[in-house]
Amino acid sequence: MSFRFCLLGTASLAACAANGPISANGPVSAAGPVSATGPASATGPVSANGPASTNVPAPTIRPQFASRDFDPQASPQHARVQLLTERASLAPGESLWAALEFQIDEHWHLYWRNPGDSGLPPSVRWTLPDGLEAGPLQWPVPKRLVEGELTTFAYETELVLPFLLRLDESAQAGQSLDLVGDLRWLVCRDLCESESGAVSSTLTVATGSEATGGEAPVASAGAPAIQSARNALPQLRPDWKLTLQSSGDSRVSLHLDWSTDPPKPGLEPADLFPIDELYDLTQLPRFRAIESGLEIELARSAGAGRAQTFSGLLTFQENDEAPPGSADASSYAVLLSTPPVPPDQP
Repeated sequence: MSFRFCLLGTASLAACAANGPISANGPVSAAGPVSATGPASATGPVSANGPASTNVPAPTIRPQFASRDFDPQASPQHARVQLLTERASLAPGESLWAALEFQIDEHWHLYWRNPGDSGLPPSVRWTLPDGLEAGPLQWPVPKRLVEGELTTFAYETELVLPFLLRLDESAQAGQSLDLVGDLRWLVCRDLCESESGAVSSTLTVATGSEATGGEAPVASAGAPAIQSARNALPQLRPDWKLTLQSSGDSRVSLHLDWSTDPPKPGLEPADLFPIDELYDLTQLPRFRAIESGLEIELARSAGAGRAQTFSGLLTFQENDEAPPGSADASSYAVLLSTPPVPPDQP
């Protein structure tokens, strides 16, 4: 089941009311990352249960496709999801990659971990057997979408969210491992619909030569999609040092030192996606090249107060002086984070 919301500035309330129930709470915004069991870290999974409304029934969970071939006519939803694993078995103490793969209808979009001025990111609540653990979802680079007065960070057409599965060393060979995930997401066009789905898969604890490395594991049909999604994830650059130079009530200044490991020639900063929601997204980040790296200035949201830390995703583009083929900006994005500010520092 799905229910719909109107986005302010994108559809009249009368037009939206004619299409379905309206949330009394107005535009949807993510209140912050929350896991199924309590608050999560900035890199952990995000849970979005949607806004409460006495006029809108809670969405029900329904199963989605198990095959690699999506059939848009088989589901009235605007986004469909399935669970992929790179193999059908893993040995005790081993990890393997899995992913949630969304197919999104044309002209609709899903949201990044920080959706921006409106929206909610996809969330999952896992039911796993003892000894099997699911790591946090890994988020690819989103697009900046400007719709009227709203700026959001979103994905169109397809979204693949890789994550690691880890099996405890105490697992018994031959044991079946049933994975079940209940998902919710907000999918938007000129209005938004809250949708839900369930995914499942069964893995086997490897036995014999497969468990001891004597036999190569067999890749599943979803392995290429998982590998492609992993290759497109933002990088971590440990030698890049990000510091908070100054933070007023309205603006934040950052200093990025990449002197020991500069980006590839022919690239320049393109955009910066803050992970937390306390920034004015109507104002683009300002970049200024310096000898050791980059100075960045961002606008804070009204009433957000002084920033103590910053985490975000920095993307790049080819500059005018780059020779053709000298740089690949499409696959060059870096996750940044400042160290915490000491309690006694203003």
